Amino acid sequence: MTDIFVSDLLPFSIALLMMFAIAILEGVGMLLGATISSLLDALVPDFDTNVDIEVSQNGLTKLLGWMNVGRVPLLIIIIAFLTVFGLAGLVIQFFVDGLIGIYLNVWIAVVITLAVSLPMTKSFTNILQKILPQDETSVISSSDFIGKVAVITLGQSTKGYPAEAKFTDMHGQTHYLMVEPQEDGIVFKQGESIILSKENSSGFYAIKNENTILNK
Repeated sequence: MTDIFVSDLLPFSIALLMMFAIAILEGVGMLLGATISSLLDALVPDFDTNVDIEVSQNGLTKLLGWMNVGRVPLLIIIIAFLTVFGLAGLVIQFFVDGLIGIYLNVWIAVVITLAVSLPMTKSFTNILQKILPQDETSVISSSDFIGKVAVITLGQSTKGYPAEAKFTDMHGQTHYLMVEPQEDGIVFKQGESIILSKENSSGFYAIKNENTILNK
């Protein structure tokens, strides 16, 4: 019988153990009335940027938005990732061992497994996003962002190079998203007030907010 706790398999075995441990703690928490899921979601702001797989400028924000954090409960995303990462890693190592008689170097296996696991987890959360019920009293769609006043919070942006911005909706929820100028030659600087004008593949286009009454 294969020992799944040998060094070349350990990261994947630990991931599966963590998944089981979190699931058990969540179950116990439900009985006690204080779940891990509610605690995690309370710590994470809404990420409403629709981004592709590219994660470069402001990478953490893009990655969290891409993984549907804020649209799917964070605990579900964590459990899904740990499960996919653990199982995929073991399958890859067992396959390589059966093919050439040895496991891949553990760090090479981890990198390969991450490359496989992130898109698979993303696909799973995309499905969940469509299935899970939404709270209609507090959730607004990205199309409702158009015309809203936001503030650049991180970096500066020119057309084709988005920066992070945030705004607070009518329900008091803060939304973080990626924005870029709608026109060439415009620069958005940190702290500048803008108006969201159009959705694009990486977030939103915006125009400068010249109306002092709308400035926040």
